[in-house]
Amino acid sequence: KIMISLLSKEQMKFIFDNYMIKDFPESELKPWKKIESGLLQDSYFAYGMFEDTVIHGESSNIKGNGCVDGLKAYAFFIKSNKFNTYLLDYFAVLSGKRQSGIGSAYLQELKNIAVKDNKELILEVENPYYESDPQKKENMLKRIQFYKKNHINVSNVSCNFMSNEYRILYASDKGNDEQIREVTENVYRDFFGDKLVDNEVIFHD
Repeated sequence: KIMISLLSKEQMKFIFDNYMIKDFPESELKPWKKIESGLLQDSYFAYGMFEDTVIHGESSNIKGNGCVDGLKAYAFFIKSNKFNTYLLDYFAVLSGKRQSGIGSAYLQELKNIAVKDNKELILEVENPYYESDPQKKENMLKRIQFYKKNHINVSNVSCNFMSNEYRILYASDKGNDEQIREVTENVYRDFFGDKLVDNEVIFHD
């Protein structure tokens, strides 16, 4: 049995320090301080997927503020209240738990949460078009196939964000490239501010 729960700041920090630094390239990781300030401003949150192991009537994953016993996967989100959108910022299944259908099940639950909260769901994936290393390119293509298999739409919107090349995906059945580009830029500006976006983000036509 599994359960999905909102993560505390302490749990998020533990995951950041122990998992995210291994699961994502350094260039893609925000400083913890940026995530922390997002939490304070109600513009950032995270969910964890846990094995629901019950000890004396309490789920073991909530023993202690930073404890993540039984963690299987995690998802960190930017929340734009202004534009009614969640951007899936980091999504990973823990090493050793992959290839088991957990990622697909978790993604579906996250999509359901966005629908329940009446939010659009968008996400960035590394863009294989700009990758020259064959192994890295293959991994990027596999990642896109995973999302497509799970009914996430691949837009034609792509951008360079602080030297990282991204393709933008979205979960809703409606939406065209123009709308996706607009909402992505709006969410970026809402969270990062105009100055950073003007200096560090280039949308490809």
